[in-house]
Amino acid sequence: MIFTNLFKISDFEPVDLNERFVVNLYNRCLPTSTTTDFEPSTLMAKPNYFNVVDRLQFDKHKLKKEKKTIMYLMGQLRDVHKHKYLVLDHSILKYDGTQWTQNRDAELALLHLCKACDLIEPFDVGKRGLMSYYHKDIIPTLTPEDKNFKSWYKKQFG
Repeated sequence: MIFTNLFKISDFEPVDLNERFVVNLYNRCLPTSTTTDFEPSTLMAKPNYFNVVDRLQFDKHKLKKEKKTIMYLMGQLRDVHKHKYLVLDHSILKYDGTQWTQNRDAELALLHLCKACDLIEPFDVGKRGLMSYYHKDIIPTLTPEDKNFKSWYKKQFG
C-alpha cells in the first residue's frame, strides 16, 4: 500500500492532531512571492455553502513535502476511524471523540490541506449533511500520546 510505505521513510515523525500544529502546517504550505507551482483547493462541490474561503492555493512543492504529515493527521479524524467518508460537522473530532479544535478556521485549514493533496473529494450534500469521500489509501492513525500507539505503530509499519 502506497500510504503505508510513506510512513517507513525516516524523515517522517508521527504527530498529534492539534490546532497549533495544523495552523503552522497550513501557513508553511501557503504560497510566497517565490512560489512558481500552485496547487488549488476547493472544498465545496457547490460554491457559497458558507461564508468561508472556499478556494485557496498552496505551494505545490511544500505540499508534496508535507503530504505524509497531512495524511497522518487526517487519519486521526473520527470519521476516518468509523466511515468511508467525512462529515463536515464531525471534522473537529478526533478518533477518541475529543475535539482537536473549536476554531472553524483551523478545521478548514486541515480540510484544505487534505483537498490540495487530493486526499478528499469536495464536500457535497449527503445523507448526514455536507460529506466528502476520502482517498482509499487513507488509514486510521493514532496520536503518539495514545497508550496503544506503540503496538499499533509496530503492527501497521513494522
